[in-house]
Amino acid sequence: MPEKNKRPEMPPLIVSQPSSEESELGVLRAASELHDKIYNDKLTGLLRRDGLTKELRAMLESEEDAPKYLAVAFIDIDGFKLVNDILGYTEGDEALKQVALKLKTLFKRDEDVLASPTSRWGGDEFVVCAPFYSRKEDDKRKQIVSHVEFEQFVKKSIESMLIEDESLPDYIRNLKISVGAEVYNIDQITDDIDHALVAAQERMRNMKKNK
Repeated sequence: MPEKNKRPEMPPLIVSQPSSEESELGVLRAASELHDKIYNDKLTGLLRRDGLTKELRAMLESEEDAPKYLAVAFIDIDGFKLVNDILGYTEGDEALKQVALKLKTLFKRDEDVLASPTSRWGGDEFVVCAPFYSRKEDDKRKQIVSHVEFEQFVKKSIESMLIEDESLPDYIRNLKISVGAEVYNIDQITDDIDHALVAAQERMRNMKKNK
């Protein structure tokens, strides 16, 4: 006769243990996600400040195919606060994404030119660091330019790319930007990247004040 009030026995719990390969993949995936959070801007897909500095140091310390000059440009969207205040933060975010997309398109890597690290510095400020190789006219690679020429090139290129993109709303197509740039010999900035970045940022802000 069965005993009263006796609890039924639970079946043994079987726990599946991940294989060593699965564990390793999980660790790598977590490391990759952490790297993205630290070095990449979630909204635009561009590098963040730390990511830009990291890539610049790697470029400057490379023993193979290292550039001789570096043009640093700071870009700021004119009147961006009004976009946020009048149209809303969603529209403001879309403006940031579109400017970032045009920068990535303009400075993408090709066969002869190193990729130019591009960053969202914060708010509506962006940074482009374009490597150059030579001042010789017959050099096959991209030629070094003056800081004024580089400023004009970035400003005209981005504004033209925006206005010519008929898929964009008018408030984005009509955006204007301020650009401040400095051009350095690589030997000048190898040990002081931060100073090079700040100098270009100050030039951009001074130019914006004088508009």
